[in-house]
Amino acid sequence: MRVRPAPSQQPTGTQGLWIEDVPVPSRDPLAERRRVTELARLLLEDPDVRTAAVVVLRDDPTDAATATMDAYVVLSPGADPTTIRERDAGVLPDYMLPATDDLTMTLTEIWSDVLGVPVGPDDDLFELGGNSLFAVRIAAAQRTRGVTPLRLRELYRHPKIRESVGILRSLDG
Repeated sequence: MRVRPAPSQQPTGTQGLWIEDVPVPSRDPLAERRRVTELARLLLEDPDVRTAAVVVLRDDPTDAATATMDAYVVLSPGADPTTIRERDAGVLPDYMLPATDDLTMTLTEIWSDVLGVPVGPDDDLFELGGNSLFAVRIAAAQRTRGVTPLRLRELYRHPKIRESVGILRSLDG
């Protein structure tokens, strides 16, 4: 799952989050609809959430096993996205919690753009089809976005975004 600013919200300055790639474990359409409604209701309970929408997407429309939920959240002006995660941590399983760390979100966007697939903070670069050429492209994209890239050796040793963030933070501190 990844969370990033909602693309349609960026030009207006409205702060939004995009929570995506949450597996939908049910093949029952009614159960699927209930999960979507429950997640939207949960998100809207937060006083900092102005609006929320949850949609179900399928890679293969005929195969319910390929379904994922994407949740879109627009926050009130000045709201801190970390409060959503803190509040929801007591209710949602870990894989459904939004990553609110800016560095994690930035790396997730970069890796997803370079690899051309959705990437979560615990996905392995090489299991997603990454290789040395993609690693070089990721490093270049990080430089372009103002993020210090890991040395390629470190990226090979720590091929997950969450691990890379930890290493980058230790280098800054």
